[in-house]
Amino acid sequence: MMKIFAPLCVLLLLILLLAILQPEDSEPLLQVPARTDISDRNECTTAIISGEITGDGRPILWKNRDMNNPHQEMAYFDDGEYPYITNINAGDSIDAWGGVNSVGFAIENSTALNFPDTVAGRDDDGMIMKLALQTCRTVADFMVILDSTDITGRTTPSNFGVIDAEGGAAIFEAGPNDFTFLDANNPDDALDGFLVRANYSYRAAQNDLIGEWRHDRAYQLILDAAAGDSLTVEFLHRYVMADITLENVDPYPLPFDVPDDDLDMPLGFIPTNEAINRRTTRGALIVLGVLEDENPLLTTIYATVGEPIFSVPVPLWVHSASVPEEVDGDSTSIIS
Repeated sequence: MMKIFAPLCVLLLLILLLAILQPEDSEPLLQVPARTDISDRNECTTAIISGEITGDGRPILWKNRDMNNPHQEMAYFDDGEYPYITNINAGDSIDAWGGVNSVGFAIENSTALNFPDTVAGRDDDGMIMKLALQTCRTVADFMVILDSTDITGRTTPSNFGVIDAEGGAAIFEAGPNDFTFLDANNPDDALDGFLVRANYSYRAAQNDLIGEWRHDRAYQLILDAAAGDSLTVEFLHRYVMADITLENVDPYPLPFDVPDDDLDMPLGFIPTNEAINRRTTRGALIVLGVLEDENPLLTTIYATVGEPIFSVPVPLWVHSASVPEEVDGDSTSIIS
């Protein structure tokens, strides 16, 4: 034991001595390059699906939440006109990152990075979604919020996706001071009955399409399911939100054990930076809406808190006025 311990002590003393003697303005002994990978931004992949093409006629909202903060929760709030359940960063009560309220209005978003970012201030997309959950009953109600924030300006251009208990299903591509409404029930806006977004808007500059592969992959998976009459919550959970296929790598069937020198990864590892289910995917949610003659309280949010491949969707209902402690702990959810 001493034969190992003595050289280790000498090495530690040498490192300490070098650190003390190093001039203050010199380069550090070990310099780790900063990550500038564009894939590390807070990004998401989303879809709004008309009930006209789903297996049971109910509209569906889906969001994969990609961001650096691993501490995610689902929380119940009753601080507005309508109570609601939403995804939050653990302990946060200011922002909402996707959820549903007691009258069946649901919302999600993805940042639209190809809009000009011209309004200064704190990111406001989470605050806008919280306000929507507190006050909106319909898609049209949310349009009123965007009309008003057109005047004040929005600090975070976003693709907002919404569904309601009256069959409404839409995406709003919202820039700093204007927005475009796209109706998932209108073939002129959604040729195939659904709308997918990654981190760019269709109507903004098309020279910086962040997440184009994620967008195209999700679109094709949903299109195939709709054609096969299998577009359900289960399909989205199993085959879309957990998908790790890349443009140049199809790892299925798992386990992936094909060596590829181009990947520069250990055997069996997959560089998921650009996949739908990415290294920064911290969770996902799917909201299953209701038929127009159903009680809006039956609207169900399937919350996946944590890496989708290793987590399970937990069904939540606003009428319960609570969420299980497994998805809303003292400081973070147990399973995130």
